[in-house]
Amino acid sequence: MPTSKKRGGAKAHRKRVQKRNEQLGLMKKNFEKKYTQMLEEKFKEFQEKYSAETDTVEYDSIEIEDTKEGE
Repeated sequence: MPTSKKRGGAKAHRKRVQKRNEQLGLMKKNFEKKYTQMLEEKFKEFQEKYSAETDTVEYDSIEIEDTKEGE
């Protein structure tokens, strides 16, 4: 089967594939970065929302005994 030289042959093909893979890698990296930032923002919002609810709980009435067995 003859090789096609219309698009530059094997060397040009490898170069195009390498460029494509680099672009895909950058796109993936940027997507992951945006995704983690979004998750961190949502987590902070979640913490702020529910930390206000837990701050109002009073612990004065709870007694904890310090028990050490074996001493």
